[in-house]
Amino acid sequence: MKEKIMYSVLAVFCIILIFLVNFTIKGSESQNIDYIRLHIRANSNDQNDQNVKYKVKEAVVSYLTPKLAKCNDFEDVFKTVDEAKPDLERICKGELREHGFVYGVTVSLHEEYFPARNYDGYVLDEGIYNALIISLGTGHGDNWWCVIYPPLCFIGADDKGYDSIKYKSKIYELIQQWTKEKNKN
Repeated sequence: MKEKIMYSVLAVFCIILIFLVNFTIKGSESQNIDYIRLHIRANSNDQNDQNVKYKVKEAVVSYLTPKLAKCNDFEDVFKTVDEAKPDLERICKGELREHGFVYGVTVSLHEEYFPARNYDGYVLDEGIYNALIISLGTGHGDNWWCVIYPPLCFIGADDKGYDSIKYKSKIYELIQQWTKEKNKN
């Protein structure tokens, strides 16, 4: 009888230990601090707000591309993005104003939780990521996003979701193109 009790206690202890080890490993995986995501959040899902979001995205990517081309590692990218926040706010406000929008812009760089994303077999795990968040107006509309570091972008989203998104390193391509053009001059 004592032997059965001892085996039962040992079995319960092993189950608890396995659970705790698994929980600790999963918890450590949720910290994705070696990434820097970029999210541009539209004011709303109104088509005009969504359209101007893409205009702002083009201006932001055009501004960041030559700056990021000079970066060598995560720390360089983080510092460059952090220092660019005031310029990005000014650029975004100008783009909104140019297209007839009067709502404000908020630009921040901080850690934020994001759910897992799976696009054509490429998985970006759920977790806490460094993120450059640009909120247009209320920022309650759908967002455009990519990963600044490492430079991974996703293109081809449809209006209903992200089923047609394909993995593409758009920022990396722009950096390569900018570098080639600069070397020609």
